[in-house]
Amino acid sequence: MTINRLGTDHRDPFNHHRHSLGLPKEMGFHDIFGFDPDLLAMVPQPCHAVLLLFPITDASEKAKDTEAAEIQANGQDVSENVREFLFMIFPHGQLD
Repeated sequence: MTINRLGTDHRDPFNHHRHSLGLPKEMGFHDIFGFDPDLLAMVPQPCHAVLLLFPITDASEKAKDTEAAEIQANGQDVSENVREFLFMIFPHGQLD
C-alpha cells in the first residue's frame, strides 16, 4: 500500500510521522513527478491518496478566496472521505 504526494523535498516528515497518524507500516509517501499518464504509471500501486504541496502566494490566496466565495454562493458536494490539512513548511532558519 502506498500514499503518494506531489512534491520532491518533504517526504521525510510525512514518513517519520505516518505511524503516529495511524497509518499501517506498509504505507508510505512517494513522489509524483507529474500527472501525465507515463509519470503516473511510475506511482506505486495501490495509491490511496495524493497530497499536494505548493507555495502560498498572493495569487494562490486570491484564487482560494474567489473559489470560496463561489462555493459559499452555489454550494458544493464533497465526499465525507475528503480531508484537508494545512501543513506549513519553513526554510531552515526562517523561524529564528
